[in-house]
Amino acid sequence: LSASSPPCIGSPHWRQMRPTLLAVSAGAAALSSSASASSHGSSHWEARFLDDYPLALCNDGSAAAYYYRKGPSEVREWTVFLEGGAWCWDVDSCAAGGSSVGFPSSAEDVDAWAEGLQGLISRHSPLAHTHFAFVRSCSADAFMGDAGPSPGLGLATETSNATAAHARGLVMHFRGRRILEAVFADLRQREGLGDHWLDRVLFSGCGSGARGAML
Repeated sequence: LSASSPPCIGSPHWRQMRPTLLAVSAGAAALSSSASASSHGSSHWEARFLDDYPLALCNDGSAAAYYYRKGPSEVREWTVFLEGGAWCWDVDSCAAGGSSVGFPSSAEDVDAWAEGLQGLISRHSPLAHTHFAFVRSCSADAFMGDAGPSPGLGLATETSNATAAHARGLVMHFRGRRILEAVFADLRQREGLGDHWLDRVLFSGCGSGARGAML
């Protein structure tokens, strides 16, 4: 992957990748015996910004976020899916900066955004019955980093993009690992994930998110 790698959900590549992703997911979901084939989750998605977790930060220091859709109340299975996205590593490649500022937050905007996920959690998807956490990409580190601003990052250079970034007060964080820790902590606190010894999680992703899920 490179700094220009597109997110795989909602991109032109998503239609081609979806059958493979669902085929892999089907193998994991087939292990479940806790929900019938006719059980399906809610169609409502909720935006959850991780403001209570001080190190769960996007590149620009804004709070990371995930989107949650509840499954049937009797189900003890979760899908945690990591969104794919670009990588960056220095002032030039991170000039734009990952941010949650533009993430949808109102119910109307979230519903509009979630329309792009229908192939992932449609009625015939093997994931349809699970509680679903879609973790947004904004740390540009494949959800593996844990570093704060370093000398030279976020400072003005001769490039106009970096100068503009500095004007916005941009400082670079690479906190993907902390974002994941916060997501699982939040799911445990708010949804009871891990309260039952039979609770199951399908940990997955696409693009750089798949790389993070592998590790």
